[in-house]
Amino acid sequence: MKTLVKSVDVDVFFDRLAEARNRVLFLDYDGTLAPFTEERDRAVVYPGVTDRLRALIDIPSVRLVIVSGRGVKDVRPLLRLAATPEIWGSHGWERLLPGGDRIAFPIERRAAEGLARTWEWVKKNRLDRRAERKVASVALHWRDAAAPEAESLCRRAAEDLAPIAAIAGLHFRPFDGGIEVISPGRNKGDAVTTVLDEFADPVVSSYLGDDETDEDAFLALGEGGLGVLVRKEYRDTAAKLWIEPPGELLDYLDRWIEVCS
Repeated sequence: MKTLVKSVDVDVFFDRLAEARNRVLFLDYDGTLAPFTEERDRAVVYPGVTDRLRALIDIPSVRLVIVSGRGVKDVRPLLRLAATPEIWGSHGWERLLPGGDRIAFPIERRAAEGLARTWEWVKKNRLDRRAERKVASVALHWRDAAAPEAESLCRRAAEDLAPIAAIAGLHFRPFDGGIEVISPGRNKGDAVTTVLDEFADPVVSSYLGDDETDEDAFLALGEGGLGVLVRKEYRDTAAKLWIEPPGELLDYLDRWIEVCS
């Protein structure tokens, strides 16, 4: 494991974790638990991850929370777990509790109208198979497209969708292999804050994520939490630790299991 310049003593963190009564492990999905794939519905986790997730779910003192940009209905089947953990989807706009109850947070009318116009553009241009409509956003994917097509989609989205987003007060957010038009007001950090605020006593927590949308979550952990950047190449981040998947990811999950068991 690579300790960053803003360093953290990993052994001290795990000593605190061993003594804690309340433990929360937040995990992003794409790019963190699973590698990026051209076909999004086949983005299965790295080998060995499922067994670790099962073990963590079985530890009573650990609250396992998946936090993803995907919609809840898309994340759940990919996990392939008999016991579904808590899942926050759509960048913090929806929540699935382990018992099966789902909560979707309302968006403003202006934003909803902007997303409707965005989706109309998608259908008009026959891009349904490349698009994903979520609770508070519309994402357009071109990771599997050849370079000329990807460049064309990127240009058309910037020319047509960025103005729609601006008029409706929506964010126009590029990501690795696509763009997303998303309502402001919530993010992955809100998911982290909500969960941590539900504890009356102190919590030792960690969040594992890979991209820019995870930065809000790293910051929401506070000084006592450990943000972990999970990716092959380092980038500037608020996380305190950098690990490379899949080997160091599995090692990190194993240490949680060992300490919390």
